[in-house]
Order: sequence, then C-alpha cells, then structure tokens
Amino acid sequence: MGFFEAQFQAVSEWCTRTGRQPGFPTCENEQSPEPHVLTHRVVVFNPGVAERRLVPVANIGDPTHTDPNWVAWRQRFTSANLFAHSAGFFDGFPDFTQDESEYEGTRLGVILLREATGVTWQDVPALELLPPPDPLTAALDPAYFVSYPAESWLQLTNQWAREHGFVAGIPTGWIAEYAGTWVVGVVLLGADAASSQLVDGTELMPAEVCGQLTNSDGPTAPGQPSGSGNIFVGVAAPAPLAIDDAPFGGRLFADAADVDWVRCMATRLGSVTVGLANHATLTMAPRTDGRTLVYFANFSQAGTWIVGHRLNTVTIEDAGEVVSFWLGQGSQETFTFEPTQSGLAAPGQVSVHSVGFVTQGIAGIAQPVMSFAWSTYMRLSPGMNLAFTWIQ
Repeated sequence: MGFFEAQFQAVSEWCTRTGRQPGFPTCENEQSPEPHVLTHRVVVFNPGVAERRLVPVANIGDPTHTDPNWVAWRQRFTSANLFAHSAGFFDGFPDFTQDESEYEGTRLGVILLREATGVTWQDVPALELLPPPDPLTAALDPAYFVSYPAESWLQLTNQWAREHGFVAGIPTGWIAEYAGTWVVGVVLLGADAASSQLVDGTELMPAEVCGQLTNSDGPTAPGQPSGSGNIFVGVAAPAPLAIDDAPFGGRLFADAADVDWVRCMATRLGSVTVGLANHATLTMAPRTDGRTLVYFANFSQAGTWIVGHRLNTVTIEDAGEVVSFWLGQGSQETFTFEPTQSGLAAPGQVSVHSVGFVTQGIAGIAQPVMSFAWSTYMRLSPGMNLAFTWIQ
C-alpha cells in the first residue's frame, strides 16, 4: 500500500474509532511542534451527508486487476463513483480499507455521498487544477492525467476548491475533453456538507507514532540500497569493530533508534517489510510468546545460503558459523530455525548473534554477500518472526 492509500485508510479508521462521520485526507500537511510528527488536513462530512459501506469486490471490481492504461488509484475512484450511482448515491470514493466476509468474500470500504445541500459536482478545466505539462516532454492528453501523482492531484483539487469558496473537493477520477478543452470531474463541498481540520499525525499515522516513541524518522528510504549494502541509509562506525562489524560480506547496520522504529511499526501494523540492499527483503512480525523464528525462501535464479553466526563476546573473537541452509535456483522451499540470543540453546534452538547470506558464485564457489552487525541483529530480532526472501 502506498502513502496515498495509507492516508485514506488512516483517516477512515480514525473517523470510525473516534465516533466521527466519514472523512478523507487532503494530503496536505505541515510540521507540528513535536519532532517527527506532522499535522494533516482532514475533511469530515456533516451528519447525514455520507456513509461508509463495505462493498463486495464482485459489485465494484477487483482492485488487484487494474486496467494497465489507468493508474490504480483513479480506477478505484471511478469504480466507486459508478457503484455509488448504481446504488442511488451522488458520488462515492474508496477509503482503501478491506475485510473478508464468510458469505461475501473480500469487501472494499467505500464512502458514499448523498445528494445534499452543499454537495455539488463540476467539470473543472484541467489547466485550472493541474500545472501544464512541459511542452518539450509531454502533451495535454490522457497520458498526462494518468501519470500525475495521486497526492498532488488531491492537494491541488483542495487548493482550487478553497480558492473558489468551497471547504474542500475530491476528484471523481474521471476526465473528458469538450471542444478541445480537457476537464476533470470534481465533487465540491460547501460548509453545509463538510468541515476541515488539522489532525496530529500521532492520531492518524503509525509511522509518526513510532517516530515520536523512538525519536526516529525511520529509514530514509526503506527498501532501497544505501550504496553500502546496509539495511538503512546512514551508517555509524562499528564499535568495537570485532563484534559490531559484519561477520562476513556487506554490513547490515542501523542505529538503535531506527531499529526501534521498525520494531514499533511491525508491532502496530502487524508486520513490516524492509529491503536488504538489492538482494533480499525482510518481513518482520511480532510474536506473543517472546520467541524468535527465522524463515528463509529463495526465489532468485541462483543458489543461496542463509547462515547463522555466533560471536565469542568474551574473547571478542569470531566463533564462526553455527547453522546454514542452502536453497537452489528458483526454489520455493522454505527453511525455518529458532535462534536464541543466550549462550544456552534449548532443543531445536541455535544460539546466534547474527544472520547473513552467501550466494553460489562461478564454479560453485561460495560468495559472501552480507550479514547483520551484532548490535543491529540483537536489537532487531527478540520476539519476532523474521522472514527473509532472497530475490536476486
């Protein structure tokens, strides 16, 4: 889920949780007095104007099978608009929530607007709403609208609405050309229909809650290589080197606050996925029994080992490899082991201080790729399922 969809979901859940009428984000924010926290502009409908409904996918269209000629968020908006009209409402838009029903299958959250005072629809000339394309690189045609960022689309819609005396506006997702002029469909909301307010990010967004709790903004670019083979951008020098350096290959290291941020996100969201350089992903999910389980799967086109390493923290020497498992080319088999951080391993456990990865190179020669620094792994792993997927 992208940030645009996450904002809609967060606002919808906040409205439900706090007993408010349905609402939506404008994707506008500003820095709050608290570090790592933003305030977000939220529009909340007045009583009687809107309702939230869970609609079976069969009635609105499967969001995982989008038309390749459409941006997914716009297809969700136009699908909700069509469903709303078929159900006798003025408009509808997704809140990007979903659930599973025993009788109806997957259901998608939709906010439905009634025909009410203060709710109007207008075709707005595209060049009044969106900046003109660069004449050297793009034309004012459907491709331009399809590719325009969702957050910017919503921000500019609301700026235009306020400049023209409305409280807020939300796009329908539809575009059209009339007599050579491109227009975009917008539902405009007056004071009789809705109000807007700034809401502290800790009430809405888990990332900002975790930022405040851990004094971290989280990974600068989660899932992206940092240029040095590390899990997060920004690397501190290891100390002492013999322990906190990687046992082999590139060093996967994160500052303590960033590790705590990832653990916080996993706890609040149920799971979180981060990238390990270009090669693998780590999906973390909290456990209720305090144990740590490591899972490994290889979907790449080369053989890969996962390796557990133990360090002798008394003599500050490398105690070496204590567990390893190899998965061949394109294998979908998974390997699981239970590490423990103590020196005493119970039956079925392995005492490790770090895990890492080795690939099968030319002529079958093992090539160390990367492993966790001691401090990062020991802080990251307690009470977590750690699922590593090798992808390259």
